[in-house]
Amino acid sequence: MPKPVVGYLAQQLRISPKCFREYDWSGRTIERHRAKILAHYNFQESTLADMDRLKEWLCDKVLAFEYQEAQVMEAAYDYLRSAKLEPPTLARLKRVVRSAIRDTEKAFCESTTQQLSAHTCKKLDALLDTERADGKGDAQFKQSAFNFLKTDPGRISLKSLLTEIEKLKAIRNLGLPPELFSTVPPTITAHYRRRASVETPRELRRHPKAIRYTLVAASRRQP
Repeated sequence: MPKPVVGYLAQQLRISPKCFREYDWSGRTIERHRAKILAHYNFQESTLADMDRLKEWLCDKVLAFEYQEAQVMEAAYDYLRSAKLEPPTLARLKRVVRSAIRDTEKAFCESTTQQLSAHTCKKLDALLDTERADGKGDAQFKQSAFNFLKTDPGRISLKSLLTEIEKLKAIRNLGLPPELFSTVPPTITAHYRRRASVETPRELRRHPKAIRYTLVAASRRQP
């Protein structure tokens, strides 16, 4: 705790700031003091059932718009404060938040994949292909179509214009449903687009199908 804060509180209580350093932060005294503080402000200790309700609230009210852990943690503390519940330990609260994020992402990816045809899924997998066979049947590496679509257009020229047209045709050829992300908040699609942009085709191929198709589809969706 910052020294100016300690000094201010000590002044209000008319005691020496040294009392703060001398206080026993473990044992019966602090437990008794904490119980009195909770009772004074009408707070209750959080239970497992409270954590289940918090997780459900996060999935329903927060994770529909935001996946960033720091923001979700802040929302969790706001919920606990408004519900007059004592927050659990930081480690325990992080487990609840991360579990909520995992469950929400899993449900979202499965819902997204269910909207894709088998033909489209096959084309999305083809975007991540980095191997080609030579005349002798030996595997060779090539640039994936996914990485080609991510290349910077560069300076405006006839060549760059034709390249961008080629990219647009490739995206349209995927057959993504126009309404695939029409009702999804931009912050969510941006989250998946950022993830896909920093992963290599090999890393993307390692994901379960639902996650892989969602990442690639979100990064390559048409405007």
